[in-house]
Amino acid sequence: MFGGLFMAGGQEVPQILHKLFFLCLLPPIVLDAGYFLPIEPLLENLGRVLLFGFVGSIWNALFVGGILYGVCKIGTGSTVLTNTGLLQCLLFGSITSAVDSAAVFEKIQMKEILHILLFGESILSDAVAVVLYRLYQEFYVTASVTFLKIFLGVIAFSLAGLGGILVGSCYGILTAYTTRFTSNTGIVEPLVVFSYWNMAYLSAEMFNLSGIIAPRWHWCV
Repeated sequence: MFGGLFMAGGQEVPQILHKLFFLCLLPPIVLDAGYFLPIEPLLENLGRVLLFGFVGSIWNALFVGGILYGVCKIGTGSTVLTNTGLLQCLLFGSITSAVDSAAVFEKIQMKEILHILLFGESILSDAVAVVLYRLYQEFYVTASVTFLKIFLGVIAFSLAGLGGILVGSCYGILTAYTTRFTSNTGIVEPLVVFSYWNMAYLSAEMFNLSGIIAPRWHWCV
């Protein structure tokens, strides 16, 4: 709607910088999902959630990117599609791999295990999509893909997730320790919790770790 208004007024549509999105627009969304996260059912079904969230999202991104690349190479008569490379298709696949299935079933009465599987998968798929996008973007910028870069990319992908869990755990423990001394001043507890949560997100982003996993794991701790 806003894009149409800008075009109707003859003005150039402003572009949203990716840093503005990651540092200002994304954190409140992550906060909302992490705050309402059912922790105990998630930890009880952590293995299945990780299977759907990580393995499923990676497979989804590769499948969509591969199918799109195949369609582009079949020959549709469009020069733009014919010249589209594999990395560009994988970039698109990483963007579309994050699905919010929990939002669809949020108002439907369902079994608890099904709800936590959908909710946990939708949370982790966001983190996987962001890490995959940055990984493919790095390959696309360097314009060369070697087995060494692929190996280093797999290590970087793993470290991003594990590092996000580590950062979230540290800030979660720090939050729990700090709130032990604020029982008589409950009015400052929300400020302390949200400050540590935001610091967990920014710290993870600063070291190129998963800024989505870190604050959500902060709530689990």
